[in-house]
Amino acid sequence: MNEPHFALAAKINATCAHVLGEPACIQWITAYTAITDEVKHICQQLQQVCTGSNTNEVVTLHLKDVQELPTVMTGPTKYGTMSYYSHDVHFSRQLATGKMFDELTLDRLMPYIQVSNVILDVGSHCGSHSVAYAHMNPTAKIFAFEPQKRIFTLLEKNIADNNLGGRVVAYNFALGNKECAASMVPVARKTNEYLNPLIIRYDGQSHVPADVPLANLGGMSIGTGGESIEIKRLDNLVDIVAKYTVDYIKIDVEGFEDVFIDGAKMVIERDLPVIFYENNDKTITKEMNGTFEPVQETIREFLQKLKYIVTPFPDNNYLAVPPGG
Repeated sequence: MNEPHFALAAKINATCAHVLGEPACIQWITAYTAITDEVKHICQQLQQVCTGSNTNEVVTLHLKDVQELPTVMTGPTKYGTMSYYSHDVHFSRQLATGKMFDELTLDRLMPYIQVSNVILDVGSHCGSHSVAYAHMNPTAKIFAFEPQKRIFTLLEKNIADNNLGGRVVAYNFALGNKECAASMVPVARKTNEYLNPLIIRYDGQSHVPADVPLANLGGMSIGTGGESIEIKRLDNLVDIVAKYTVDYIKIDVEGFEDVFIDGAKMVIERDLPVIFYENNDKTITKEMNGTFEPVQETIREFLQKLKYIVTPFPDNNYLAVPPGG
């Protein structure tokens, strides 16, 4: 492989990192319409100096953390303006119909949100719950936690677009029971599903080819092979736990629920907040080794010990209300 290959591949990496905050793969760059002319031109140069399998070789060797380049779709919902990545299947499909992700669930949670002064949104993704909670309760203080850097960028955008600065405070790290560096798993694309440009539209026009595979960016777990993140313990966040009584916690952490609870026991035992959590078939895996301390009880066992009343919700979600709540 000659020097132009190396130089151009490096230039693509550098340019995409500057524009999008991450490296990228040339086949994805050329597929998306929202990529800058500069990036497209660099890709064309690379394709001109590479032929056949050489192009794939350059991509494999030099564009390591391959991520699809996102376009962002923005639209109104009854709880506020939201932006999601267009290929983030569960979210974009809802926004395409004018709805916020989890909207029916959010409607059912409203009575609890309206009486909560301090709310934690743990695994906040792009901020659907945080934005909706702020709409339901204009006086609530909301702390949102999202470790994925690209998703965190949209979380900040949604906070800003809804004028929630100061009311919703976002943190770009995960919560567990051990303070350490960690990694996410690589993006899991739903390769059996494809974007239908007649359904998912951006500014009234189809914006990515119909053969672009979708992904579930809200289903990303801590593991190996993906982006680097940071984990902290809720009980150690003195700027929050020493100043506020927590009234409500939403937990959506893709198999890390028991670990989060283990690092938040002091706060939960002290404040007895209402807890809304997802608990699906994802569990602690060997890929998570080193990112947590041994856990002695599950989230369900811990809540039962505190005599919470747990009510099932759709899609493997549960609402836990403390005694007397």
